Amino acid sequence: TPLRGGQPVLVLRSSGAGDARDLLDAGVDLLVTDDPAALSYAADRPGTTATPLPWDRTYVLLGVAGVPGISDVQRVGLARDAVRVAARPATAAPQFWWFAFESCRGAPPPFAGSSLSGSSRGSLAYADDDRPARDLAERLVALGTVGLVSTRALGVPASDFAVALAAGGLSHYVVSLPRAALDPCAEVRRLLLRAPWLAAAGAGLEPLVDTRRHVIVRRGAAAFTVDWDGILRVR
Repeated sequence: TPLRGGQPVLVLRSSGAGDARDLLDAGVDLLVTDDPAALSYAADRPGTTATPLPWDRTYVLLGVAGVPGISDVQRVGLARDAVRVAARPATAAPQFWWFAFESCRGAPPPFAGSSLSGSSRGSLAYADDDRPARDLAERLVALGTVGLVSTRALGVPASDFAVALAAGGLSHYVVSLPRAALDPCAEVRRLLLRAPWLAAAGAGLEPLVDTRRHVIVRRGAAAFTVDWDGILRVR
């Protein structure tokens, strides 16, 4: 919709818990989504195209007292069979920022330690509004991954997950992290603010899968560019 000066109006909408396909039916010009149903629906609609965005998120397994080693074969299986969004196995190579804990300065001091109760010790937690995290947690538990035997997948309400993660009262967590970082140490410090117990000896992090979204565009709509970190910018 043009303004008086001829400038376009950019209206941002969120599908929330609704169906992203409804937004396409409502005539949105540009939709960023990881919903396979919406992508399939867009592929059958005349006048729309879907373009993959960069791999910008990595789902990782965090453990208060360490994490089991995940093999490359297991990562392939998780990417192929566990999650319902575009995914590929994450690399365990040490070039990513989350391997920079020891070399980064200015990180918070070591965490004093969490009090794991008997009921929470065997819980693999995830935010209940994060579908890929839920799928990964449930698959890891179902596979009986070494180190997660007798563990249960526990969905924590999204409004409470940040507090639960910071407290470290559950034994394991599945979370998503930005895959790339201009300043690795800054990202390390952000992660330690979210989970300060990761600074303690014995805590661990294991990458699982990378994910990415797609942008669905109505032909003739506004042009856009994509930044190095996957951020979409409408021109």
